[in-house]
Amino acid sequence: MVKETERFMEVCSKVHEKGVVLFKLAVVLLHCKKTDEAMAMFDSPALFVAENLVADAVKILFFAKNLDALEQFAQVTRKHERMRFPVVHNYLMRMYVDQQMADKVATLWDKAEADGAVLDAQTLARAVEMLRALGAKVPLSMIEAELRAGQGRANADESNSPRRTSGERADKPTSF
Repeated sequence: MVKETERFMEVCSKVHEKGVVLFKLAVVLLHCKKTDEAMAMFDSPALFVAENLVADAVKILFFAKNLDALEQFAQVTRKHERMRFPVVHNYLMRMYVDQQMADKVATLWDKAEADGAVLDAQTLARAVEMLRALGAKVPLSMIEAELRAGQGRANADESNSPRRTSGERADKPTSF
């Protein structure tokens, strides 16, 4: 029985590793504009998905300033329930804000609301500020969310929670 269990664990480990490699390869293909091949890999049942993998993929595409690939990846995550994580909306919103794409900010806000995703306070504040600076209409629900996020941030600042040192970066991918 012990040998069968060890063999089962070995097989599971290999399947997991292959699934992770498949996910990473799909992201690389997406980045290289090999969309059809990437989409086929994302549809594979052997694909392994975890929040940290999705987060690293989004961060890599964001820091590579590959808007097309980031938008395609966002579409993939909307299509596959197991890939839906708020980090996707946050980084896509940051990209739109950085490039001052007011119409896409509003559209993404609607999608984020529909998906139940919560944007982080900093991203939300930057999006509202950018829309106002461009004279674009800021959705009321976005203003309300910003106020709630600001209230939550103010409460967190008053607590004795540990803070990052100036050298730490939370938004850089750790490994991929």
